[in-house]
Amino acid sequence: MNHPNTLAPALQAGFILGLGRYSPNVETARRRWFHRGLLLAIAWALIATGSVTALSATLLGLVIWIWLSATPYRAGLYSVLTVGTVAALVAVGYTTLSELFFTITGRDAHLSGRDVLWSRVLSIGMESPLWGHGYGAFWYPDRGLELVRTWNPSQSHNAYLDVFLDLGVVGFGLVVLALFGSLANGWLTRRSARGSDERTQMAAVRAMALSLLLGTAFSESFLLRVDKLPFFVLLWATLLVSPPRSQRATG
Repeated sequence: MNHPNTLAPALQAGFILGLGRYSPNVETARRRWFHRGLLLAIAWALIATGSVTALSATLLGLVIWIWLSATPYRAGLYSVLTVGTVAALVAVGYTTLSELFFTITGRDAHLSGRDVLWSRVLSIGMESPLWGHGYGAFWYPDRGLELVRTWNPSQSHNAYLDVFLDLGVVGFGLVVLALFGSLANGWLTRRSARGSDERTQMAAVRAMALSLLLGTAFSESFLLRVDKLPFFVLLWATLLVSPPRSQRATG
């Protein structure tokens, strides 16, 4: 049986992108119900994988999509609710929230040894913080086992940490700037009017990309890895939302 993190990211991307297909102004009732059924089927399959990472990232993407595609009034209301929620979470405290999260999910508080792995990989990355160890130069067979002694990972299970390890601060900055910069520039150029079908569709693409960058990336390493599906769909989304050359020229 494959690891759940193999299938779950595909379901995560499919569910969030599927939100952009909802066009109540043009679709018939039968097509709307069929569309909702497909989304429910994907959601059920995602839950069945048991991947807390993908489930959390999907929930984050759903929130982002709702906020980006909402009407001005609802967007303002969501912003107020977001600020209030964040303030409440800060008041509760990180320790209490983390204990509650691990109790609800039934997961190990040490993230299956990830906390040990992250700290050791970070310390190695700091040996060459400016330029890194070179792309793909660090992970070789059994290196992960040497670091944590409990399992044999072939990555740090943190996309940003691996980019820093490979390319240092310079490469890390360029990668982050390229990805987030493209998403931000494309949104400012092609965001369309709130309530339009194009707005709903583009919001879904961006929400999917951000769910990977702000959720999945903190538990799985996939940036610059051409054999990873999350990186493929992230590149596809970045290219799709980038403004046409004519719009960039008139900027």
